[in-house]
Amino acid sequence: MKILSFSRCPLLYLKCYPTYDLQGLLFGLDRTRVCRWVKILLPVLEMTLGRECVLPARQIRSAEEFFRAFPGVKDVFIDGTERPVQKPKNLRRRKKMYSGKKRQTTRKGLIMTDETRQIGFIPMSKNGRRHDKRLLDKVDIIRHIPPEHEFRTGI
Repeated sequence: MKILSFSRCPLLYLKCYPTYDLQGLLFGLDRTRVCRWVKILLPVLEMTLGRECVLPARQIRSAEEFFRAFPGVKDVFIDGTERPVQKPKNLRRRKKMYSGKKRQTTRKGLIMTDETRQIGFIPMSKNGRRHDKRLLDKVDIIRHIPPEHEFRTGI
């Protein structure tokens, strides 16, 4: 059963990043065929838009990678985010994921953007109990930002 028009396959992939199984269900195709079509249609979309469609990076390990992720940027903004998740049945996991600030179980993550609000870096999310500053220290991204660039945090 087909739910969505197939021409939206690469758009859905870039917007939501669903699994190929879910896309196969939505488009009425097998997951291997969806994978093939995404790989075929994504370059066509990039050629039409005139720019590369990429998902944000998970790690920046050097100043060179920073400049590739943020070309020509003067200011960098780093902020923490929280998203609610379903309560785990395991009490120990539930305590680790409980955020006292939001009063619910959450996952926390960091987002690094530029002046144009383009997201260039998203590290892996962690349990909701951790403070944003502790996440930032663990990722250790600040040492890769060159001194001539200004960075601001909402942490």
